[in-house]
Amino acid sequence: MRLSRSFFVLSVLMGASLIFSAHEIYAKTLDTKQRQNVYSKLEQELRSKIAGEWNCCSRGEVDIQVLFEITKDGHFYHLRLIKGFENPYAIQAALHALVFSMPLTHSTVQAENLMVTCNIFGDTSRPEINLTLSQSDPLFPGDKLNKAQAVEQYFESTFITSAMMIRLRSLCDSLFEYPDSVEIRKAIQKLCSYVGLDTREAEVWTAIGRAEDVSIIGLDPPSKKVEAAVKRALAANLEALRIERKSSTLYELEDKWLKSVGIDLLSQSKADPLLLGSAALLTNQIKPAKCQFTLAAKNGRRKALDILKQLKNETVSNSLKELKLKDEYIPDRTSASWKSLLNWLPTDTEVVLFETKSPKSKDTSFSFFGDMVLPDQPRDWKVSLKLDEEAIQNNNLFRNLSVAYCLHAARTFRAPTKPYNKFEPSDGVDVMVFSEQHKQVASNTIGALRQDCISRESLEGFEVLRFDKTPWSFGICFGSKQFICSPYEGVLVASSNRGYLREILSRLRLQPNDRALADGIPEWNFVNTSAKAWSIRHFDKHYVPFDFAGMYDIARLVHEEDENSPLRYGATSSTTKHFRFEEIGFTYDLIGSKLTIHHLSKNPETLAGMAELYKQAWRYDRLSRHGKQLIPSQNLQISVNEGVLAVEGQFAQQEMIMLRLSQALGYFISI
Repeated sequence: MRLSRSFFVLSVLMGASLIFSAHEIYAKTLDTKQRQNVYSKLEQELRSKIAGEWNCCSRGEVDIQVLFEITKDGHFYHLRLIKGFENPYAIQAALHALVFSMPLTHSTVQAENLMVTCNIFGDTSRPEINLTLSQSDPLFPGDKLNKAQAVEQYFESTFITSAMMIRLRSLCDSLFEYPDSVEIRKAIQKLCSYVGLDTREAEVWTAIGRAEDVSIIGLDPPSKKVEAAVKRALAANLEALRIERKSSTLYELEDKWLKSVGIDLLSQSKADPLLLGSAALLTNQIKPAKCQFTLAAKNGRRKALDILKQLKNETVSNSLKELKLKDEYIPDRTSASWKSLLNWLPTDTEVVLFETKSPKSKDTSFSFFGDMVLPDQPRDWKVSLKLDEEAIQNNNLFRNLSVAYCLHAARTFRAPTKPYNKFEPSDGVDVMVFSEQHKQVASNTIGALRQDCISRESLEGFEVLRFDKTPWSFGICFGSKQFICSPYEGVLVASSNRGYLREILSRLRLQPNDRALADGIPEWNFVNTSAKAWSIRHFDKHYVPFDFAGMYDIARLVHEEDENSPLRYGATSSTTKHFRFEEIGFTYDLIGSKLTIHHLSKNPETLAGMAELYKQAWRYDRLSRHGKQLIPSQNLQISVNEGVLAVEGQFAQQEMIMLRLSQALGYFISI
């Protein structure tokens, strides 16, 4: 029999002889001496781990109190900040220490339902840690599970959408409340099995967490929907960590905890600029944070002045660490530099695009990176109509280059937002490798931009500059890159996502043997890596069900209910026949004006539909009304054979083909 919390409390109040309080239940399991022994071991282990992981980048005093609970297997959840709101750097240090202290080895089933009050106080360089353990209320998740949004019928599908997505979110809401519930986990596993996912794999939970990842924008308290999404991401990331302890999972869990605390601060700030500044900093809003700290400083708040100095962080140089790379991690300064760069990238990277660029010559064919040097205000859609003069001038940092080798990598494509007139963002990075002759360009660029950045930090022992938007126009076709660094001589890295960059920098420190886009994937058999420009996209089965926007072109190719009807483009959901697309990947390479494309899929109908889309793109006439008049194909050859669509030809008009390739790479775009 499952009992809700309310029934439990009511029963205790009525004096029911068969229902015990949490303390009484625990007391029947352990006597006083045993309980004290368990508590003592937990306290000793936790204090030691927090002290070992503590590293605060600011100097001064800290006085923080954090409350959290412990799962049966020693992981932390339901974390709340009780005291210490005015020092965001101390908050970051505390959350980092807690995340990296998990799991506790002395936590046992006998010590379940434990709540910890953690006080960290004293000097930030070596604070004291005081812990108090107590018993929390017993958990009865059955009632919560029964109230989770139901689904009339599960169906096999490529994507989790509509009612199934609503139920998954409802179940993750419950999992956040009851992380030890076996019943909730089983319900999520049942749902995920219909889209080919096994929740015994950590990557599935990571994918669920990223599907719920939201950005906190502005200093008003976020909506309940945003708060709920952050909690679901926390629940999913915790499950991933419980299956496999990886640094990348720890980073993501740490980021979600920072968001959660930042949301609490926004709700409690009462227009206090110091608290608003802390909330903005914790939710990765650097420019608003600086504005609020500046306002607080004008009001005489000394802590705000200290934080403003920390944002520029003149002490970063003291925390930087020397890097020595293995041979396979050192990029040679040729068109083969991509081989080593694949080792830098997180293994769940989905897209890699590589181009050899020459700033002194204009590209006669299209380029996703655009021109490295722009003498005038650009008018090309690839680099935007809204670039400011400063970004254009910063391009001159690359003016004297003879050649640069440019790699773009991405994962986790975002759902479209209004207005629909841009590339939707992803976790992306641009890497520029300079020739031996010009490798000093990387350090010179960092030196030139250091004074213009809005913040400066040491991340994994590397100096990282933060900007409000990309400080140059080159490469912004794939979204703004606010994080700039040079982790190795002659190499510049620009990232749209701090977490993705942090994984890259962590890999440079650890230098593991695995890599992005392993040799064994089939796409390598079809792409010509000696071409001036080429790309690979390999679909990861763990992320596909959550990637409707990033697979928009494929997602819109649907069947009619009538099996004899042809595949068509743009069908409504009421006419959709659900089935698995089972996509594998995509490649293209460009030599002169000759473009070669390959799509790999286990579904022949999908390949046939994609072939029609390429015919339309190749023959699109932008000068005709609405592009309805088609021009003759330019030596276009299309074939489908053994699960591979091959498209090859030269083209006269490139705009529609670029849009088509952009969608194939994962970027939802419309004009």
